[in-house]
Amino acid sequence: MGAGSTKEHYMQDTAEIYFVYKARQKAEEMGVFENVCGDSICETERQYISYATERGVLRDFGNCAYKEGIDLAIDKIMDELSSTYPNAVFDFECVETELRNKNMKGDFLLHIVVDKEARTVPVSLKNYKKGYDTIQVCSGTWN
Repeated sequence: MGAGSTKEHYMQDTAEIYFVYKARQKAEEMGVFENVCGDSICETERQYISYATERGVLRDFGNCAYKEGIDLAIDKIMDELSSTYPNAVFDFECVETELRNKNMKGDFLLHIVVDKEARTVPVSLKNYKKGYDTIQVCSGTWN
């Protein structure tokens, strides 16, 4: 599990869904969103809230370091993504369970669309509760 406790694991998993929600929301706000995965942004928000509620961590998630890290970084992440791919639109899709069941790594898919050509990249989210000086160095994934 790696998170230390079941509750901590649920918080991390909630953060993965929350990241996808916030990235989709920010992309739409910036005018660089294209719905590739089918779910609405509101549905993605409902997914993270439902996941956290079902596991009893919604209240704690609202004030946790994982959420705070995403809230602090999402603008910069989206600005850098947009400047790296200036003519692209984006979508994000939470697929951690699906990829794990296929023995693959990744927490979400980044869909990059340029001139109607879509490229999909699996991404492992690195979101450290105690900052980057506590990073996991043997996970087999890149930062």
